[in-house]
Amino acid sequence: MLLDILFKSTPDRDPLNIYFNKALAEIAIYYYIINADKDINTKEKQFVDNKINDYLNNTYIPEDFRNEVRLIKENPNIRLERIIELLDRLNIQDAENLLCAANEAARADANISSGEDKRLRHIDKYITSRKESIPFIDEEYEKEILSQIIVEKSYTCENCGANMKFKSNLTKIVCPFCGTERKIIIKE
Repeated sequence: MLLDILFKSTPDRDPLNIYFNKALAEIAIYYYIINADKDINTKEKQFVDNKINDYLNNTYIPEDFRNEVRLIKENPNIRLERIIELLDRLNIQDAENLLCAANEAARADANISSGEDKRLRHIDKYITSRKESIPFIDEEYEKEILSQIIVEKSYTCENCGANMKFKSNLTKIVCPFCGTERKIIIKE
């Protein structure tokens, strides 16, 4: 009876679930890395598409897994939070192995960009923090995300005194009343 309880297949110990979760994390990591610079070369795209199509065309693979693969394929701009969610389904050794494979794949063509390298470092920091049981904090990633947040700001035109509203992602504004141009200095 005790052996039945110990060796009963649970979702987190089921070999098929482990295999599928590793596959999902692998696909998501590849998309996360190759989309770093929005400049995906043909070789990278073909590599990821082949992996995805292998899973989607295999009728022996459960439909719910294929649906998750479809979601990744339809939304390839994956964020680090999704990668972390998928890596959390794996044991630490499997997560490290996926990172190692992703590193090798990214460096295979010797054209790894700084954006791809940065994303590999984000994943590595997460895995290291998980392995060392410390909270995951990546200031570089948080700064990157915060820089993408667009806020509406106000500015008073120095020439005519008009109140102007503008988005924080602009580098200059032009007064709609008098045409005065003003450069916007972004403070870090």
